[in-house]
Amino acid sequence: MHRLLLALAICVPSGCAQQKFATTAPVSKAPIVDPGVPLSELIEFDVVAGNRYVKSDAAGEVTIRLRVRTTERPNAARTPANVGLVIDTSASMRGEPIEQARQAALAMLDALELGDQITVVAFHSRADLLVPTTVITEAERPKLRKAIESMQATGTTALAQGLQAVVQHVSGHARPDMINRVVLLSDGVPNDETEVRNIAAQAGQQSISITALGLGLDYQEALLADIAVASRGRFHYIEDADQIATVFHDEVLHLERMLAQGSSLALRAGPGVRVLSVVGRPDVPVNGQQVSFYVGDLAENATKDVIVKLAIGPHRSATTVELLDATLTYQDPSNPSVPGMHDAFLAVEATDDDAQRQTGIDPDVALVAAKASIAAETLQIVDRARSGDIKGANAQLHSAEKRAKKLVAANKDDELTKLSTQLSALKGNLATIASTQPEPVAAPPAVGPGNAFPMDVQPRSQAADAGSMALKKTHSDAFNIVN
Repeated sequence: MHRLLLALAICVPSGCAQQKFATTAPVSKAPIVDPGVPLSELIEFDVVAGNRYVKSDAAGEVTIRLRVRTTERPNAARTPANVGLVIDTSASMRGEPIEQARQAALAMLDALELGDQITVVAFHSRADLLVPTTVITEAERPKLRKAIESMQATGTTALAQGLQAVVQHVSGHARPDMINRVVLLSDGVPNDETEVRNIAAQAGQQSISITALGLGLDYQEALLADIAVASRGRFHYIEDADQIATVFHDEVLHLERMLAQGSSLALRAGPGVRVLSVVGRPDVPVNGQQVSFYVGDLAENATKDVIVKLAIGPHRSATTVELLDATLTYQDPSNPSVPGMHDAFLAVEATDDDAQRQTGIDPDVALVAAKASIAAETLQIVDRARSGDIKGANAQLHSAEKRAKKLVAANKDDELTKLSTQLSALKGNLATIASTQPEPVAAPPAVGPGNAFPMDVQPRSQAADAGSMALKKTHSDAFNIVN
């Protein structure tokens, strides 16, 4: 088992060994605003109902889609980045994993621009500071590379300590006019995950988002997904170690394309209307008339859809049903003191004409809602299995599979079909969650000549590995549909 944990953030853990690097304030960069194109004109926000008609004289449920769409900001420099690197250098990282970690860290360093900030921390049985917060200059790059190349694998995996140090110290270097980012890459299980989610939540409260990247077969997908949600970040699955540098490069591109930060949605239901759920977001408290939740950073040329379920009371035919007001707020990194805001209002009409209701269906909303529904159930089932309730997870899977097939039949779409197929494939793979959980150890047991596996370490079958890989890919795809 390998345990690989990387996080991008600014970290200065107390007690870490200090090295001599320049730590002056970041150099100023070109303004990121094109005066001729206000940020508000690059962001579109609308709310659409799944059907513009509801059945009159009857209580019911309404599906709505909230959509945020962005375009490219012309002639603008990238927002300065406040980035650090936290690498698990535990004993299980020996060999290819530690080499891939070094190469990915170096690739990230090379991709960052002059004036950006970087910190490098290694953690094993404790957290060690390799590079204190440093402004990247041409003179500093060779020193940074040397520090990264010096990493060695030893000890256990103190993820909580490393992540706590990151969150504690990144806030000391974060600025509202910078992108303050954490990226976590893991292929294993931390010594103690008790405080990990709380630490991630602290990061989110300080506008430090975590992109969680799961590598290989042994990381805990539910834990990494929770870290991303709690910190208002992102989550992805990496199948092979040689993909790490590519994913890190993609993360740099995401930084370069950042348009607005800290976007949130506030929903205020109309008279007699309640918000039942935000599909795929169990972290959002609902079943009331007012709901607010975080959406995340907004990149250029991107579309973000959120599906919400509303409960409505009976209304007379031909009357207007005022469903809700919605407000999108966000922060312009170039002017963080003045938040941006877009408002939207949605209403439908009550009718007793079944044929009229049929004409009111919006096929695009139906498709987006179908994908979100299947993805949300997939996450619930995997989380349930991870908690140990394999029987309950399989029972939920049985009913979810039937609903998914009906949605596929009603909405012809390749991605929807893929989600449904992945959901069905969980039937034979849920047990791998329980059967492949390793116990943390101080170091890998020795392997002697002619003895590929010691007596107490048994190889997993290829079928088990394939099942675990399929489950993690399914979980990652579902997460990114609804988050």
